[in-house]
Amino acid sequence: MVHNELIEKRGIIKEIRQIGISLCTYLVDIGEESFPPLCYAIRLGIVGKTLTRPYSPVSFTGSTVECIIKIYPQEEGKNMFTPDLEKLSVGDELRVLWYTPKYPIEEILSTKHMHVCMISAGTGITPMMQILDYAAQNRSMHKFTSIALSHSTNHQILKDSSLYSGISLECISLMSKNPDCTHAELIRKIEVLIQPLLSKDVLYLVCGTDSFVEAVSGVRKGEYGGLLMRHNVPSSSCYKF
Repeated sequence: MVHNELIEKRGIIKEIRQIGISLCTYLVDIGEESFPPLCYAIRLGIVGKTLTRPYSPVSFTGSTVECIIKIYPQEEGKNMFTPDLEKLSVGDELRVLWYTPKYPIEEILSTKHMHVCMISAGTGITPMMQILDYAAQNRSMHKFTSIALSHSTNHQILKDSSLYSGISLECISLMSKNPDCTHAELIRKIEVLIQPLLSKDVLYLVCGTDSFVEAVSGVRKGEYGGLLMRHNVPSSSCYKF
């Protein structure tokens, strides 16, 4: 993973669309910028407050970033971003910290791994959407499998979107089929789903909550582990977002 110095900008909210329960798309104008190298994340914050939160834009066009953001209810005594974000309207300003590069897209979509398995939970699917958008625009010949521990609108976007019609993409959503499963049971179901892939040369991308990432591939910013390591997937074949 690579790093660079963040530049703080003032973004203007251009559009807010509710796309699911407590799930919204925010279009934010940040002024003219060069397209950042994929994959990348930005941080958003409320003007006048120090707290910022990281998000992976699903698209960047001209001067506008598009982020899918889950709105969480305010917890008593906790410093949170989205309850304040929810109070803002089109035309209001946001703090935008621009940007944090993650992994070079050339590494992810190299010819070394022609099959990419994306394992995500909730809005953890958004960095995967960056990669799929790039793959579609560049007519990638890679095969993509998206396994999402979620019944959220995000995964439905992948299934329904014509944006990805030109690439080989299989979407498997676990939560919608198994709404009563525990977290541990869902992890076991992921384990079953990847069994046919374990004997193949596959690159795994993992993103979600800290506990989810740890269960699948080890601590997010720590040692490799989880179910992938148990099945002898080499650490070089896994990227944690």
